[in-house]
Formats: sequence, C-alpha cells, structure tokens
Amino acid sequence: MSDAVRDTLGLKVRVERTKLRLKQSELAALAGVTQADVSQLERDKKLVPARRNPILVALGILDGVDVR
Repeated sequence: MSDAVRDTLGLKVRVERTKLRLKQSELAALAGVTQADVSQLERDKKLVPARRNPILVALGILDGVDVR
C-alpha cells in the first residue's frame, strides 16, 4: 500500500467535524443521532442511511436529499 492517505467518507466526516470544533457528541446532538453513530461513521463502519445521512447533512456534506 502506498503512503498516500485513503480519502474515505469517515475521514471526511472527522475532518469536517474537527474544522467546526465539534465533539462527536455535539455533532450527534445536531444531527439527532447518537455519539456512537458518529463514531461508527468516522471509523467507516456500516451505518444505515437513516443514521448516516443526518450526520452528513449537519456537516454540509450532503444537501438534505435522502441518498440510499
């Protein structure tokens, strides 16, 4: 594997969250999900769209359209 960092959705979420200076629990509260959901998404664990999309919307990564 090369030295290049893989850009995953989880990494993008973490970078955006930290840019906004939000804790996982704060992002979870904004998105209406649990802190565990945010953690799972950041670790690239499978998360159903109903739990994933509100996090992406809260960060401005997704425009609010339900993408499944």
